[in-house]
Amino acid sequence: LAFLVTGLLYLVFYLGSRQPTYLYYALFSSLSGVEAAALASTGYWLSDSFIFNHILQHGPYHLFAFALTGFLHTFFELETRVAFWVRVVTIPLLVVFVLGCFSLTFLKVYALYTLPIVLGLIVLTMGYGAYVIVSSASRLEAGAQIMLGGLVVLAMAILNDVLNYFKVFDTFRVVPEGMLVFTGSMGAAVAYRFAEIYQRSERLKRQQQEERALLAAQEEELQTARQMQMGLMPASPPSVTELDVAGRCQTANHVGG
Repeated sequence: LAFLVTGLLYLVFYLGSRQPTYLYYALFSSLSGVEAAALASTGYWLSDSFIFNHILQHGPYHLFAFALTGFLHTFFELETRVAFWVRVVTIPLLVVFVLGCFSLTFLKVYALYTLPIVLGLIVLTMGYGAYVIVSSASRLEAGAQIMLGGLVVLAMAILNDVLNYFKVFDTFRVVPEGMLVFTGSMGAAVAYRFAEIYQRSERLKRQQQEERALLAAQEEELQTARQMQMGLMPASPPSVTELDVAGRCQTANHVGG
């Protein structure tokens, strides 16, 4: 519920600022919240409908890769075309998923072929995301270290569940919790990054105000110097017998030599 509310909150932020990072994080956070609820069998408390719970549990899978790559590309300002190709692959997979909700034939196709492809796409996207986060953290980009911490927790949760699956250790499965920690780290990174941008903007405003104040002081000093210099000039040319005398002082901007 907390991540659903967070997703709604960041959607409001997006509508106010049109910052695409907010939109992608709103989607990713909402998907994480829905998936966590589905894995906890929350859907069956609401309805025993197979289609309803199928949508609740498998629906988020089709948008995870889209939301994550979109978030990373806008957050770190990447210029690769990975996000574009993820969208190209996601659309037909999503179409098959939707058709499977209305047709048993498409549902069988989805279970046999589409779902494994979707899961493979998620694995590849998480690997790509890990590469982006680690490389960004090594360059000390703002927010990357926070996401790296969430990624480490998620990786440990995945390792725990793999060892549990192969009966190496008898532990609780914690991948959903690890995913929520990773999602939370993304939100914290967004908050940190934009707080830093705001502080940088405030510093720039103060610097510009100081520069304007300095220029105003210099302008005032030059005006004073101009008045003093022009005050030294004779009010009228001297009167000399048999001579016509004229003079002119052309200053640069304010004063002249």
